[in-house]
Amino acid sequence: MPTLPDWAVQVLQVLMALVAAPLISGVIARAEAIVQQRRGPRVLQPYYDIAKLLRKDAGLLRRRGAAPPAHHHGGHAGRLLLKGAAEKLVAQSTVPVLILGDHER
Repeated sequence: MPTLPDWAVQVLQVLMALVAAPLISGVIARAEAIVQQRRGPRVLQPYYDIAKLLRKDAGLLRRRGAAPPAHHHGGHAGRLLLKGAAEKLVAQSTVPVLILGDHER
């Protein structure tokens, strides 16, 4: 059975963590709502929110031109979201990862 190199496993684990984080957040929010006897948000709501923030950021830059004025703060949420994702990527890649199987060196 072919195996992936260690670096590929680490990259896949980081990508899975970034993709799964909003889903876990959505499941937790939904579960809390059910416990509180409310309807609550959809499980995929965090993904919709991320897409909305990214579209909003791109739309503001398109309308105002390539270089918005220095006092303009529109679309800041999308940039913060990307910054947070980058920080999570760095943090996740520096933590030792669990590799299943026997690796003899």
